[in-house]
Amino acid sequence: MESKNVLHIVTVSFVINHFFGNQFNYLKKYGNVYYLGCTPSAEFSQLSDVYGYKKFDVEVTRNISPIKDIIAIFNIIKFIKKNDIDIIVGHTPKGGMVAMITGFLCGLQQRVYFRHGIIYETCTGLKRFLLKNIDRLSGTLAQKVVCVSTDVKAYNGQKYSHYIL
Repeated sequence: MESKNVLHIVTVSFVINHFFGNQFNYLKKYGNVYYLGCTPSAEFSQLSDVYGYKKFDVEVTRNISPIKDIIAIFNIIKFIKKNDIDIIVGHTPKGGMVAMITGFLCGLQQRVYFRHGIIYETCTGLKRFLLKNIDRLSGTLAQKVVCVSTDVKAYNGQKYSHYIL
């Protein structure tokens, strides 16, 4: 099996322990190279030594910020081209959106969006509308959407064949 370069994108380092734990160290034995893109922090750097991923500092804000999102997308595109990335995986609504747009623009054939939860579930009004459509965009641009539970899949995911558990 040919080695792949896999890029994961998250917004903030505190999710790394919850979403990944020691997975990168475990998965490296299969020959793939794992990169993790995240907003720079001391914790992000420390965890790269513990969990065995190659860190990529990129500011991906959690809030709605179109200018910063475009800058993040541009920086991720440069990283993908420089490191010959084969697979992009987006986590969290914002990380997923930025990753799926970038992967689509780069023509990556393997784009995976992880739905760890539904952020818009408790929102109302314009914010709910925006967050729901960000989630839809990410799901539409992804080749696979991995839902972490049947409840998460029930939100919009039941009608899409590429939404899996």
